[in-house]
Amino acid sequence: MRVIVAGHSGIGKSRAIGRLLREFYDRDEKWPQLDENARKGREPAIARYFEADNIYAENGRPHDEKLLEDEWRTQAKEWGWHFSRRLEELLAQKPTHAFLGIHLSYHSSGRLSSPLSWFAPYCDPTRDVKTHYYETIFDQIINEFKPDCILTLTDDLAVVRQRIRKRYHFRLHDLIVWREVEQLLADLLASRLAPPNGVPLGPYPFHKSFLVSVRQRATSINRLLTEPKSLRVYASYPVTDTRAHADRRQEIGDFVDALHRDFVVFDPMTIDDRALHGLLENFLEGLVGSEEEKMLGRGEKMKRLLNKYDLSGKQSLSLETLKLMASDQWPVTAKDVLACSSRDDTLKIAADEIADVCRPGENLPSSLDQQIRTRDFRLIDQCDALVAYRPMWHRSDGSHRSSFSMGTLAEWTYANSTGKTRIVIHDPEEDGEYATGVWDTLKPANHYLHNIGNLSVKENRDQVFAKVRDLLLKDAEHNINLRNPGTQPWF
Repeated sequence: MRVIVAGHSGIGKSRAIGRLLREFYDRDEKWPQLDENARKGREPAIARYFEADNIYAENGRPHDEKLLEDEWRTQAKEWGWHFSRRLEELLAQKPTHAFLGIHLSYHSSGRLSSPLSWFAPYCDPTRDVKTHYYETIFDQIINEFKPDCILTLTDDLAVVRQRIRKRYHFRLHDLIVWREVEQLLADLLASRLAPPNGVPLGPYPFHKSFLVSVRQRATSINRLLTEPKSLRVYASYPVTDTRAHADRRQEIGDFVDALHRDFVVFDPMTIDDRALHGLLENFLEGLVGSEEEKMLGRGEKMKRLLNKYDLSGKQSLSLETLKLMASDQWPVTAKDVLACSSRDDTLKIAADEIADVCRPGENLPSSLDQQIRTRDFRLIDQCDALVAYRPMWHRSDGSHRSSFSMGTLAEWTYANSTGKTRIVIHDPEEDGEYATGVWDTLKPANHYLHNIGNLSVKENRDQVFAKVRDLLLKDAEHNINLRNPGTQPWF
């Protein structure tokens, strides 16, 4: 298997790939019997990786730094030569599994460039005399490395900003743009990996290109790569009214853990950019908030608060520094994540930077809202099924909802439009019965679990999770067949 691992700066690709390699080593049948020295000798045969981002120039500086200089064309040529040589060395080792870590784009001072368009030499093996030719890095990756799929890694914007600012300064908006460009190029590259008979868009538009958080569990990604018949499940649950409640987060944690035991799970809260919105909202409410904003939707509320602040005569938001605490972000307690989001306990960010990405446009959502929405929909596209846990969870004040929470409603509606299997877990004892006509709007679930008892009781949760597992496994073959409409396997 050959895998490209993409992602912009500040993600921690080296740690993530290293963690994946350990998964492959641990699953090797000979590995447990080997001593430390023997394991080192065995490693190249099992899995190896080459990180193109670490190619060094003659003066010892990394190329991603030199490419920021004016003579970037000269450096791009040298980069191509080194890339070609290192790729040849990797393939010569003939590992069972090979990983290629690479930035598909570079971003500096408003300039975006991609090594996929640069040229690299290669040697034509069909000629008696070794003659060097040139082809783009794009073609060399496709023709020489021959990847099976692409993983594009991502992490929280605030954490990435913290890591990068040790060398460069990127505003949050810059990072959103860079993140989108990196994913776009990964999808473009993956479009060349489709089987000869083609794969219709259908419910799986990203057939071999996967967006993966570095806080995703390594065991789950290993299953994604090595067990193509494993079902992929999107975990949907309310966030706004559960974030501040440890008991609710524990319930959700149990739900996600149960799914991880048997399936590849994509958990949207392994990427928590929404904490930035909450940080700015709390700051503005403390200065200019009033009762009239409390009944507004998230976007309209932020727009009203920002307008009131602008008219208040207070100092510019660029002079205000907000502190994002580690406790403000959604906790991921799993021990086997790809790369732990190492971060300071307190991240300091200028308020105007956050306002740039949180301010809605005229009849348009903010860039942060749109980023989160499209990213979650993409994760659904990568899955076979969606399981919604207590989407009508009663509000913090104890009042019942008449329908799903805003986020789960959007996810449910999108999954329905793509034909995914949908399971809803509802607790009528605590969250109330469905209002008349709710199902006319939401469309019926494939499975509706609501008669287990109070889900605050762990024993009841375990029962419902066991039922979810059985239902997903029952539909698994049908869903997996949808991925492969032709005769070619996906992998």
